[in-house]
Formats: sequence, C-alpha cells, structure tokens
Amino acid sequence: MVPFLLAAGAMQYPVRKFLSALALGRALRYAVLAYVSARYGPFIITFVEAHEHRAAWVAAALVAVAAITLSLYLLTRKTHSRRTAKRAAG
Repeated sequence: MVPFLLAAGAMQYPVRKFLSALALGRALRYAVLAYVSARYGPFIITFVEAHEHRAAWVAAALVAVAAITLSLYLLTRKTHSRRTAKRAAG
C-alpha cells in the first residue's frame, strides 16, 4: 500500500478521491471475503477436519515449494546482478 500512497502524493492526487477509492476497494475486498467465508466456510472446515493429516502435508509442501522458489529467485537475481556489475566494470 505504501507505493500507492507515495504515487498518489507524487501525482498530487486529490486526497478525498484517493481515500474514497481506498475505502471502496477495501470494503469490496472484505465483502467478497465475508461472502466466500460464509458460503464455503463450513464445507472447508469439514473437509479439513476429515483430511487433517493430508491437508497439513499439502500445506507444508506448498510452503516448502514457495520457500524454494523464492530462494532460487533471490539467488539467481543476486548472481545476475553480480555478473552485470562485473561486465560494466570490466
């Protein structure tokens, strides 16, 4: 959210318009979240209770995949920036 605040300030966007859009966007987001939770929440809870161990393993696997992906991305980005700096200096 900070980049949007900075961009709105840099572009001298009217405060009232920005806050209205921000409030409307958040209200819409949380309304959709509340609807989805009310509509599918009981099903999700019963599903997770019936498949606790499997759900835990799937969640752990997703976290592991996300961590590995992020690590590889950061590692390749760092390596790429070092190569670029060497080429520019050499």
